[in-house]
Amino acid sequence: MAEIAQSSASLRFFGDDLDPIELTQLLGGEPTYAIKKGELHTYPPNRPPRVARTGMWRLSSEYGEGDQLDSQ
Repeated sequence: MAEIAQSSASLRFFGDDLDPIELTQLLGGEPTYAIKKGELHTYPPNRPPRVARTGMWRLSSEYGEGDQLDSQ
């Protein structure tokens, strides 16, 4: 079996009716990134602002060396 060089974990929710503030309250934790449908956002950061086509809430870990998914 191949050795894993690095890993990262992410929890993501998408939806046209997604309300990032409500979801943050329900989950009890702040997202890494969140946007409501129709809002202007600049993601990735080096791109000009654009309108979000759907809502998104994302919590992502940093990349870690090897297989660290349990701790991430």
